[in-house]
Amino acid sequence: MRRRALAGRRRGFGLVDFLVGTLVFAGVLATFASLTGAKLLTLHEAEARRAALSHVEAELDALRAGKPLPAARGQADTDGFRLRSRSELEAAELDAAELLIDSRALRLDSGGETAGLLEVRVRVRWKGRSGSDVVRLSTVMPRRTP
Repeated sequence: MRRRALAGRRRGFGLVDFLVGTLVFAGVLATFASLTGAKLLTLHEAEARRAALSHVEAELDALRAGKPLPAARGQADTDGFRLRSRSELEAAELDAAELLIDSRALRLDSGGETAGLLEVRVRVRWKGRSGSDVVRLSTVMPRRTP
């Protein structure tokens, strides 16, 4: 009789053990899925930034090789740069991307300006998941007339 009383207490143990194991496995699987999604999102953003950087570097190389700078137009921004060129980019990795080239007279730390040199800034701007992203590089070039 005592055996029957003990057997009754152990009867549902296998089912509870199975349910706890299933819940733990579901939690691990959900964590793995969310980490994989975050990893893929990070990889996508890194690929977009790499593509933008390669476009900026290619444009800077073309300017250094002698591609003429268009004439400056519009008002200067807060840093003193004036827009010279704006064009749309066709890149599979970038959404609504545009290439912007602007310049200003090179400024010295002492506050003066140099007569024959320009600071040229090339930017690629695109729409990312968290808003507008931008990659910018600048270089110093001799002043040339278009």
